[in-house]
Amino acid sequence: MKKKSVAALLAFACIVTFGLAGCGGSQSADSGTQTETAESADAEDAGAESTEAADDSSEAESAVDWDAVQAALKEQFEAEAVESYGFEESAFDAEQVETVLDSLAYRTFRYSVDWTGADGFTFVRYYTVDTVSQDVVDLMSLPGMDQDVAMLVSANVKEQMQERSAEDDTVVFWKESDAPDDAFKSVDADTQYYIKDDNTLVIYFLEGEFGPMSTGDAEFEIPQDIFSVDVNGGV
Repeated sequence: MKKKSVAALLAFACIVTFGLAGCGGSQSADSGTQTETAESADAEDAGAESTEAADDSSEAESAVDWDAVQAALKEQFEAEAVESYGFEESAFDAEQVETVLDSLAYRTFRYSVDWTGADGFTFVRYYTVDTVSQDVVDLMSLPGMDQDVAMLVSANVKEQMQERSAEDDTVVFWKESDAPDDAFKSVDADTQYYIKDDNTLVIYFLEGEFGPMSTGDAEFEIPQDIFSVDVNGGV
C-alpha cells in the first residue's frame, strides 16, 4: 500500500503547484490518471505479494538443515540394507550419496552401497524430500498422482519393458503369465523414483527386482503427457 500512498501524494502536490489543468487538463482526465495509477499500484502490489510468497518459500527452504536430513536418511538407508539384504556395517565405508535434484520444491538424494561378495550387487535408494516440510515424499504422494494415473504409469512401464526385451534378448523382465509372484504389476507408494529437473518422472527398479540379476537395474522415464512433476512447486 506504500506505493499507493506515494502516488496520491504526488498527484496532490501536482494539483497544488500547477492546478487541475497542469496535471491533466481537466478533473475527469485527472480522475482517469488517478484510476490508472491505482490500478497500476494494485498490479504492483499483487506482483510484490507473489514475490514475497516465493521469498518466504525460499527462506523456509534455506533454513532447512540439510546435513541433518541427509544423516537421518543415511541411517534409514543403512538399516534397510542390513535388514533386507544382509549388508555388514563395514560395507558402508564406501557408501555414496549424491544430489540428483535440487529444486525449489524438492531435493532428491541417491544413496548406494556395493555388495562385495561373490555376486556383485549394488543397493540403491532414492529419497525425494519436500524442501519446506522436510518430509520424504513417496510416489503416491506426489501432486497429481492418484490410482488412475498410477495405472497409466504402470501400463507405460510394462510397455517399455516389452520394447526393451524385444530389442535385446539378454534383457529379461518377468512376465505375469510365467512368474505371477515376481513380475511387475503396478507402481505404488514403495516404488522407487526420482525427478529430473525438466519435470520428468523416472521409475527405478533394483537389479533382480523384476527380472534376473543379469538384466541389471532399470530406469523408465515416464512421458510427460502421462505424468510430470512441477519441480518449482507451482511458483
